[in-house]
Amino acid sequence: MKMIGLGHNPFSRDFNISKLLSCFAPTALELDQLNINNIPDVLWDSETIKILSLSRNNLTFVPSRKSGIQVLDVSHNNLTGAINVPISFVSVTGNVNMKESDTGLSMWNGASAMRSLHGNYSCYLLQNTETGALAATSPEYDDFQHCSCLPNYVGRPSPPTGCQKCPQYGICQSPSGTVIQWPQGYFPSISSKGTSILSVWHLCLCLSVCLSV
Repeated sequence: MKMIGLGHNPFSRDFNISKLLSCFAPTALELDQLNINNIPDVLWDSETIKILSLSRNNLTFVPSRKSGIQVLDVSHNNLTGAINVPISFVSVTGNVNMKESDTGLSMWNGASAMRSLHGNYSCYLLQNTETGALAATSPEYDDFQHCSCLPNYVGRPSPPTGCQKCPQYGICQSPSGTVIQWPQGYFPSISSKGTSILSVWHLCLCLSVCLSV
């Protein structure tokens, strides 16, 4: 695999892409943060490029036509339209204006077994139900619906509360991340100051004190 990375270089913004491809025929090309507004046809039509990274540019759409590209990173751009291209993996994380309601990834409506980590929660990758292709999106894409808290955390990943550390003695291992199990002999006590855990021994002590009064 021949890889070329030209991202983050001010001098790279005016380079001749056609000459680059003809001279080096790269299979992986990184063009991050170069203020690119559109994906050049010469890149999309390339027969050699299999991996293309265009993260942190100014893209607003992805061409809806066949390409030899298998992995595409267009994260942190300004995408709003649909992405309906035959591709194995695409990352659109950080495109804050792309929402599920806009059908930007209408064909990616399945849940993959693969997940991406985001601090104390993870989100599964979307999967194209027709081709099996995978898409990584921001949690906000479908309002955190494809995200859940990691083990030992509980709650909903979405703001403002987010995932919280599992209470002492609690067991937070459910797939949904929203269930707390208590071991035998313990139970939660809810008060205005939060949740505390009392053991059976404490309960018996409280009962004995109350009964002796």
